[in-house]
Amino acid sequence: NLIGKYLIDFIVPTEHAKVQDNISKLKNAEPLGTTFYQLNNSSAEKIFIEVNSRVIKNPQDGTHKMISIIRNATEKINNELLLQYRANKYQELVSELEAQNKLLHENISIDKMTGIKNRYYFEQRVLEEIKIADYNNQPLALLLFDIDNFKKVNDTYGHDIGDKIIIRITQTTTNLIRATDLFARWGGEEFVILMQQI
Repeated sequence: NLIGKYLIDFIVPTEHAKVQDNISKLKNAEPLGTTFYQLNNSSAEKIFIEVNSRVIKNPQDGTHKMISIIRNATEKINNELLLQYRANKYQELVSELEAQNKLLHENISIDKMTGIKNRYYFEQRVLEEIKIADYNNQPLALLLFDIDNFKKVNDTYGHDIGDKIIIRITQTTTNLIRATDLFARWGGEEFVILMQQI
């Protein structure tokens, strides 16, 4: 029997504050529109209602009465929740694909030992830079260098020492060149630098 009971009696306790706040807004003639609440249901199923309310003030004694139109909104809310869930899953998938694409780009463009660009990336980029420089009538310089007698270093001291030498030379060169210069490992102990606007 619903007679003599209040709307708040049927709403889950976690939304009681929301109900009271909306009632206060209605009393103050604030626009409220359609609101949704979850019913206090003993079963495991979640039931939602859609409520459109207005408050009528008695001019004689100043009391207020609230008139509400209530509809079952369970299907609507569940559909919205499903859409939101799918949207979140889609965004998670997009973020995952973007991260994988970034990782893939790094794997094909970065030399793993030194952390600088590799030959593949350099060959792709240098063609673009030549076109840009030619269009703008600007000079470019290409510097290719290697480590003399590096095979002898590896044979004498081992590849671990050779790797440390390559890394040290990479760090030193990176500190010496400009930020606009493109520095890459050409292969083995060979390096290349593309210098723009020289």
